[in-house]
Amino acid sequence: MTGGPAVEVTLRFHDTFDWRFFRAGWTLEEESSGRKGMVRCRDWRTGERVTVAIRGKLKQLDDLGGAAREHHLHRISGLRALMARAELPFHVSDLSLLNEDRKTVVRCRVEQFEPGRGQSARAPEPFTAVRLNALRGYETELDGAAARVAGKAGGRQENCALLRKAMAVQGEAPGTYAAKPLVTLSPSASAREWLCALCEQLLDVMVSNEFGIVQDIDTEFLHDFRVAVRRTRSALGQVRDVFADRAIAGFKDEFAWLGQISGPVRDLDVFLLQFDKLRATVPPTLRGALGGFHDYLHEHRASERRRLLRHLRSARYRRLVTDWRAFLAAPPAQSLGPAAAEAVVPVAEQHTRRILRRVLKRGRRIDDDSPPEALHELRKSCKKLRYMLEFFAPLQPPEDAEHLIKRLKRLQDNLGDFQDGSVQIAALHRVAAEMKASESLLAIGALMQRASDRSALARRDFHRRFRRFDTRSTVHLLEGLFAPARASLPR
Repeated sequence: MTGGPAVEVTLRFHDTFDWRFFRAGWTLEEESSGRKGMVRCRDWRTGERVTVAIRGKLKQLDDLGGAAREHHLHRISGLRALMARAELPFHVSDLSLLNEDRKTVVRCRVEQFEPGRGQSARAPEPFTAVRLNALRGYETELDGAAARVAGKAGGRQENCALLRKAMAVQGEAPGTYAAKPLVTLSPSASAREWLCALCEQLLDVMVSNEFGIVQDIDTEFLHDFRVAVRRTRSALGQVRDVFADRAIAGFKDEFAWLGQISGPVRDLDVFLLQFDKLRATVPPTLRGALGGFHDYLHEHRASERRRLLRHLRSARYRRLVTDWRAFLAAPPAQSLGPAAAEAVVPVAEQHTRRILRRVLKRGRRIDDDSPPEALHELRKSCKKLRYMLEFFAPLQPPEDAEHLIKRLKRLQDNLGDFQDGSVQIAALHRVAAEMKASESLLAIGALMQRASDRSALARRDFHRRFRRFDTRSTVHLLEGLFAPARASLPR
């Protein structure tokens, strides 16, 4: 065995805020020593590895260049930025294991961690991790190499990911954030217990996304924040009689306020995210004229974002978070409604069926002469039904629930395409009125036409989509959705 002296390095683990790479089986390990750095993208499942040299900070997957694109890693990250999630300082020794002919057959990397001054009390005990890689043609040497290294390194001999150890330094575990709530209470839990647990999780999602909104890391922080607000409003509005109306009226008003103040920035984010696609839909001769429109969107977003941050830093917002958390932890007896003590299963079933009936009733009333508002109201009802199915997913057979949500999603996609076109046209009208003599007006007019065409296409396809949802099979699926949980209740 031969090798050079140990070198001090920092091993930094990157992922998106919602742990997309970890959930997909990948780790992104940035190793830096001085000014030099490299990133190892490692697939736990297959052992596949992409190694890329970098300079400077790693913020986006684009910083890894073509190697990451070739391995489709961009599909994992989507719109999310990379973040440094954890790091560990190491002493690294690179060793070569030789055979009897003095030829290198296995490369060995020994990583030794020893907590030093300033390290958290939660830091793991000193440990040694060993990575072994056989040279081509010498794969059979790995087992023997592991035994030889064991005597030298005195540590664990495996190609292991160190992410969990690095997260332990921070007292955390990877993959813990989830934008969707998942209540794990028993079906025999009361409706009050279930609703409080659900709303607490949604509040945690809101609060955990605040820093990303303030730092403007990526657009999905605000998106997750807004969805948590909408889900909270839907839960309070649709799961009735658990809390007395007078007890939560103020909270409902405040969550409506959060939706209002965060809407403009999100609308502008969507415009900017879609800008390149929108630009490609206008005639080539007009595309250059959209530069002014693009500048307008950025300037307007900066202004609206400053306003949003003032609200998020306000005493009003902090008071809402504090008071709502205290209420959920111990709702006063006088705030409870008649359904608070009931088992959650019949309450969930009753309200989910009620919303399905509303969806079917509203959809059946829509004809070719119905105003756009009718489709908008149906879309909102579909969204409430979707939330109810997600809220109570642990009480439902997973396959049946997934099948029903897929059917609903196809209808939602159609209604969303129609609504997006209508909203986009209205927004473009406002922009055109404000920009007035801008050279972008002709191009904006072309965008309006494309939005109108897409909206009309979705409107023509509505009845076909709705008929596929409005079936006996859909009703039958929902009617049986809570049967297993109902049967498990004590008699």
